[in-house]
Amino acid sequence: GIEEEKFLILVVGIRLDEEVTDGFLKIMEETISGNMHLGFLGIFRNYDIYIQKYPNLIKKSSYLGYCKDILSRMELGDLYVNPVRKGGGTSCVEAMYKGLPVVTTAYGDVAVNAGEKFCVENYLALKDRINRYYTDKEYYQKMSQEAIKRAKVLLDTEGEFVRIMQEVEKRESLKN
Repeated sequence: GIEEEKFLILVVGIRLDEEVTDGFLKIMEETISGNMHLGFLGIFRNYDIYIQKYPNLIKKSSYLGYCKDILSRMELGDLYVNPVRKGGGTSCVEAMYKGLPVVTTAYGDVAVNAGEKFCVENYLALKDRINRYYTDKEYYQKMSQEAIKRAKVLLDTEGEFVRIMQEVEKRESLKN
């Protein structure tokens, strides 16, 4: 039910009731404007209760529910945004695989998987980064390509194994 031309920002998780805080919703309330729409994908049973405090988000957000085929839903999004939390590492990689840039604070699983290019220091910086993706199409395209590259590295099990073994050998040779 979300119009295709909307700039869809996805927040993904199975514990959104615990992980989406008033601090996060407040900054999203201030951020979501124009053609942006915020979609919560996963399990967020209390969405209707939480969202009532944020009039802008009542109109400009949706609870999309849980979906087993997460990649099919990621294709609909434009940006993956992560609240401060420990989880989310897998869904972030899935988003990047589909070309969605990530915006996350430099904390938790998402920050580790996304890498420095996609991290910000706090929620105010999160707001600024989201707005940059929304307004700067060239930057968006560049970072979409960076996301795809990062996902390929993270999903390259054989290549990553070789890299780890080379690092171990290098460290062992330094000891001798």
